[in-house]
Amino acid sequence: MHINRRIERFLREHDMPPTKFGRLAAHDPRIVLDIRLGREIRPCTAQRISAFIDGYSLERGDKKRQPALVLKSHDNKNLERTFDSTKCHPARGHNTGETA
Repeated sequence: MHINRRIERFLREHDMPPTKFGRLAAHDPRIVLDIRLGREIRPCTAQRISAFIDGYSLERGDKKRQPALVLKSHDNKNLERTFDSTKCHPARGHNTGETA
């Protein structure tokens, strides 16, 4: 599901104001309003928002949970990993988690 739809669905299901969601999920109270106006967000920001949505649902005891990130190993087994925002942005000196 596209991140815009996930955000809008989350806001409706949890009756949360967009500015509160933005502060909690991305440390940016205007992000939802900006996305609605056409702002494109970076992939690592989308991952951080998805991880917040998944974690929030898990904390509240929702039974349905999707992993924040699913990778395929060389033998095609699913490897579930939780998103780590410290490995998100190489320009900020963070490791992207990729290996050479």
